[in-house]
Amino acid sequence: FFISKTRLQVRNVPPDTDQKALKRIFLDAVTRRATQANPRVLHAKLLYDATRPDAEGKPRSRGIGFVEFEEHEHALAALRSLNNHPEVFTSARRPIVEFAVEDARAVKKLERRR
Repeated sequence: FFISKTRLQVRNVPPDTDQKALKRIFLDAVTRRATQANPRVLHAKLLYDATRPDAEGKPRSRGIGFVEFEEHEHALAALRSLNNHPEVFTSARRPIVEFAVEDARAVKKLERRR
Protein backbone atom coordinates (compact mmCIF):
# COMPACT_ATOMS: atom_id res chain seq x y z
CA PHE A 1 0.00 0.00 0.00
CA PHE A 2 1.05 3.58 -0.59
CA ILE A 3 -0.36 7.10 -0.32
CA SER A 4 -1.34 8.56 -3.68
CA LYS A 5 0.12 11.93 -4.59
CA THR A 6 -2.70 12.89 -6.95
CA ARG A 7 -5.83 11.02 -5.79
CA LEU A 8 -7.98 12.42 -2.99
CA GLN A 9 -10.66 10.71 -0.93
CA VAL A 10 -13.55 12.86 0.27
CA ARG A 11 -16.04 11.80 2.93
CA ASN A 12 -19.28 13.40 4.19
CA VAL A 13 -20.54 14.05 0.65
CA PRO A 14 -24.27 14.92 0.70
CA PRO A 15 -26.53 12.36 -1.01
CA ASP A 16 -27.79 14.89 -3.59
CA THR A 17 -24.26 15.59 -4.92
CA ASP A 18 -23.42 13.82 -8.18
CA GLN A 19 -20.04 13.15 -9.81
CA LYS A 20 -20.16 16.24 -12.05
CA ALA A 21 -20.88 18.49 -9.07
CA LEU A 22 -18.06 16.86 -7.09
CA LYS A 23 -15.63 17.48 -9.95
CA ARG A 24 -16.76 21.11 -10.25
CA ILE A 25 -16.36 21.71 -6.49
CA PHE A 26 -12.76 20.48 -6.59
CA LEU A 27 -11.84 22.39 -9.76
CA ASP A 28 -13.29 25.60 -8.35
CA ALA A 29 -11.41 25.12 -5.08
CA VAL A 30 -8.07 24.85 -6.88
CA THR A 31 -8.69 27.84 -9.15
CA ARG A 32 -9.74 29.95 -6.14
CA ARG A 33 -6.60 29.04 -4.21
CA ALA A 34 -4.12 29.07 -7.09
CA THR A 35 -5.41 31.62 -9.58
CA GLN A 36 -2.66 30.95 -12.14
CA ALA A 37 -3.26 27.20 -12.10
CA ASN A 38 -5.05 25.31 -14.85
CA PRO A 39 -6.10 22.18 -12.94
CA ARG A 40 -7.18 19.01 -14.69
CA VAL A 41 -9.25 16.33 -12.98
CA LEU A 42 -8.61 12.90 -14.47
CA HIS A 43 -11.71 11.43 -12.84
CA ALA A 44 -14.20 11.99 -10.05
CA LYS A 45 -16.16 9.06 -8.68
CA LEU A 46 -18.76 8.57 -5.96
CA LEU A 47 -19.44 5.25 -4.25
CA TYR A 48 -23.02 3.95 -4.25
CA ASP A 49 -24.74 1.26 -2.18
CA ALA A 50 -26.94 -0.84 -4.48
CA THR A 51 -28.40 -2.77 -1.54
CA ARG A 52 -30.06 0.41 -0.18
CA PRO A 53 -32.02 2.12 -2.96
CA ASP A 54 -33.55 5.55 -2.49
CA ALA A 55 -37.25 6.42 -2.99
CA GLU A 56 -36.82 6.34 -6.79
CA GLY A 57 -35.16 2.92 -6.76
CA LYS A 58 -31.69 4.25 -7.61
CA PRO A 59 -28.64 3.17 -5.59
CA ARG A 60 -28.04 5.48 -2.63
CA SER A 61 -24.80 7.42 -2.27
CA ARG A 62 -22.48 6.19 0.48
CA GLY A 63 -21.15 9.73 1.01
CA ILE A 64 -17.63 8.81 -0.14
CA GLY A 65 -15.91 9.97 -3.30
CA PHE A 66 -12.55 10.02 -5.04
CA VAL A 67 -11.08 12.79 -7.16
CA GLU A 68 -7.85 12.34 -9.09
CA PHE A 69 -5.84 15.31 -10.35
CA GLU A 70 -3.15 15.33 -13.00
CA GLU A 71 -0.65 17.11 -10.72
CA HIS A 72 0.21 16.77 -7.03
CA GLU A 73 0.20 20.53 -6.47
CA HIS A 74 -3.41 20.80 -7.62
CA ALA A 75 -4.48 17.92 -5.35
CA LEU A 76 -2.70 19.57 -2.43
CA ALA A 77 -4.37 22.92 -3.15
CA ALA A 78 -7.80 21.24 -3.24
CA LEU A 79 -7.12 19.42 0.02
CA ARG A 80 -6.02 22.60 1.79
CA SER A 81 -8.98 24.56 0.45
CA LEU A 82 -11.77 22.04 1.06
CA ASN A 83 -10.85 19.95 4.10
CA ASN A 84 -13.24 20.69 7.01
CA HIS A 85 -14.58 23.78 5.22
CA PRO A 86 -18.10 24.58 6.50
CA GLU A 87 -19.29 26.41 3.36
CA VAL A 88 -18.57 23.67 0.80
CA PHE A 89 -21.62 21.50 1.46
CA THR A 90 -23.29 22.69 4.68
CA SER A 91 -22.03 23.44 8.16
CA ALA A 92 -23.52 20.12 9.29
CA ARG A 93 -21.64 18.20 6.55
CA ARG A 94 -18.07 19.43 6.42
CA PRO A 95 -16.00 17.52 3.86
CA ILE A 96 -13.18 15.34 5.14
CA VAL A 97 -10.53 15.35 2.41
CA GLU A 98 -7.34 13.27 2.50
CA PHE A 99 -4.92 11.63 0.11
CA ALA A 100 -6.19 8.18 -0.86
CA VAL A 101 -4.44 4.97 0.16
CA GLU A 102 -3.74 2.90 -2.95
CA ASP A 103 -3.20 -0.83 -3.35
CA ALA A 104 0.03 -1.17 -5.36
CA ARG A 105 -1.08 -4.47 -6.92
CA ALA A 106 -4.37 -2.99 -8.15
CA VAL A 107 -2.62 0.08 -9.58
CA LYS A 108 -0.15 -2.10 -11.53
CA LYS A 109 -3.04 -4.21 -12.82
CA LEU A 110 -4.83 -1.07 -14.08
CA GLU A 111 -1.65 0.20 -15.76
CA ARG A 112 -1.24 -3.11 -17.61
CA ARG A 113 -4.82 -2.80 -18.95
CA ARG A 114 -4.08 0.63 -20.41
